[in-house]
Amino acid sequence: MTVLVFGVPVEVDFWVTLVFALSFAGVSFFYFWGLLPRMGWKTLVVTSLISVVLMMVGIVLHELGHALVVVYFGGTIKSVVFALTPSVDFYLNRMTQGEIVIVSLAGPVFGLIYSLINAAIGRHTGKSVFVAAGYIALLNFIYSMINLLPFGDFDGASIFDYIHKNLALQLPGSIFLPIYTTIYFALVILAFYVFITFLGKEYVIGKPDVK
Repeated sequence: MTVLVFGVPVEVDFWVTLVFALSFAGVSFFYFWGLLPRMGWKTLVVTSLISVVLMMVGIVLHELGHALVVVYFGGTIKSVVFALTPSVDFYLNRMTQGEIVIVSLAGPVFGLIYSLINAAIGRHTGKSVFVAAGYIALLNFIYSMINLLPFGDFDGASIFDYIHKNLALQLPGSIFLPIYTTIYFALVILAFYVFITFLGKEYVIGKPDVK
């Protein structure tokens, strides 16, 4: 299914989206299962469905981040695809390598901002369905960190290439990749600790406090 949004073709794979929504609703339901005595069946189901919507919003914002920065740098969006692997297809229009790196960073950055907003809601409300925000904050944070991995088609691959070519003192890839990956995971662990301290450790074990 393809729709035009501000003149940009947005392709949505209906069946992949449906399977994702149903699967994620099931996962969310079991995540909140331990809260059933305090939430009740109706609230549990509603919270699970809200989680699906919030997660989809996070995926859309990730791709929107890429698209907005492409347009800002004078690029042209060919299409935005929401399928098994969401992506933004665009013309570079003489964009520099540094600008491409910023485009790659934009998706995870939008995702992290979205995570912080959800974390603030989940942390400071603590009321029934609002725990969905904290839950999605955690998952979206992890999703953003995974996208920064320096491999394959992840956003982090182009960032790694740029640093390797411009800042790695001509170290061969076989040497620089392990160094970069070690630093990456160290920073991710630190960021995760800080984020969980802000959000609340109870979300990690699936037992957020509800009122």
